[in-house]
Amino acid sequence: MDERPEVGPTYFGPDARVLFTDWFLGSHCITVEPLPERSGDGTGLVARFKPAKGTPKSAGLQGSLELDQGSLALRSLRFEFAARPRWAPAGSAGGEIRFARLPDGAWLPVQWTMRAPIPRVAGDRYRFFGVVEVGGRVTAIRGPDGQRDRGAEAALES
Repeated sequence: MDERPEVGPTYFGPDARVLFTDWFLGSHCITVEPLPERSGDGTGLVARFKPAKGTPKSAGLQGSLELDQGSLALRSLRFEFAARPRWAPAGSAGGEIRFARLPDGAWLPVQWTMRAPIPRVAGDRYRFFGVVEVGGRVTAIRGPDGQRDRGAEAALES
């Protein structure tokens, strides 16, 4: 999060470089538990994470990684920022990323959303105004030759 008075905070979502670094793993508590079986997609595991005691709030994330129990395939990442401005309610800064595995074994984020609180300036103070949510999804996969890769796209539908 970057605080800029003219527009309020700027948020950046986490990626693999953040979640699997030694400093992140060493500064967050992680618990793993089974998910209840859901209709049609088998059973799963959830790895929940939250900042360890003493972790600076600005470096803290809380959330979960959802995995397939049999293959440990990554299904999704949900996250919230532990640090937020005092004027922003809990849960107003975070997001979700859904993943698919391509036939060549590569992981692809296929759908994502991110939420951020919007301030309203009242004099020299910020007040909560609302939440903006942005996101996207993959609609086509192209190979090195620029042609659509229908086999890889089929993996997105499963």
